[in-house]
Amino acid sequence: MGDFWILVMKELKDLLRDKGLIFGIIIVPLVIYPALGQMMQVGFEQAQEETKVVLVNLDEGQYGNLLIKALETAPNVTLTKIEALSIDEAIRKAQEKNYNMIVIIPENFSKAIENNQKAQVEVYGIIKGISGGMREAVSEGRINAVLTVLNEYLAKLKIGQSIEGDPEAILRPIDAKSFTVIKGRIVAVPPSLVANIIASQSFSMPIVIFIMIILVAQMSAGSMAMEKENKTLETLLTLPVKRITIV
Repeated sequence: MGDFWILVMKELKDLLRDKGLIFGIIIVPLVIYPALGQMMQVGFEQAQEETKVVLVNLDEGQYGNLLIKALETAPNVTLTKIEALSIDEAIRKAQEKNYNMIVIIPENFSKAIENNQKAQVEVYGIIKGISGGMREAVSEGRINAVLTVLNEYLAKLKIGQSIEGDPEAILRPIDAKSFTVIKGRIVAVPPSLVANIIASQSFSMPIVIFIMIILVAQMSAGSMAMEKENKTLETLLTLPVKRITIV
């Protein structure tokens, strides 16, 4: 067995004797990582649950009812209409029903749309539990998706009523189709997608190597300090072995 492997076996034996090191490297991760994984799993499971929305409609026009119908037909969305005089009352009723989202349609909602003005809808997310708001973030995305579809529908409807032609072409008169040239080959893939893939691979490997270097350096420094404390560093230095091999 060479000098290098003799030193390796010695260091392994010293590491196994160090209870503090074993506790920090083995015991702590065995406790912390499963706990973090369980918390993330709970958060993801809650995020995939159905979005439960309580809705307060203060508008008396047709567009408020149109938004309500769009939310009612949206997938993974359960809508319950309530009466509330304030946001605090709406929050209290939502918590009583164990709902996590509140949508409030203001009283001037339809009037603003009819006058070609910006209409606002108030969306509230009630964060509770250990999900860290993941469920509410997904729910907000579902509601915003409904609003996006409704926005496009109303825009096309208004354009079709006032201007001749295809509403889609008037709303989005220019479309861009992206291609990427890789080593002389034309690929029907956007350059941004290719750049993201290359960037993720370019950054991930150096980071992994850097983390491994840091861990090895920390272990080497700890081992050297332990040898110094145990008065055995001088003995190692007297051996006919290169210093880099000892490190």
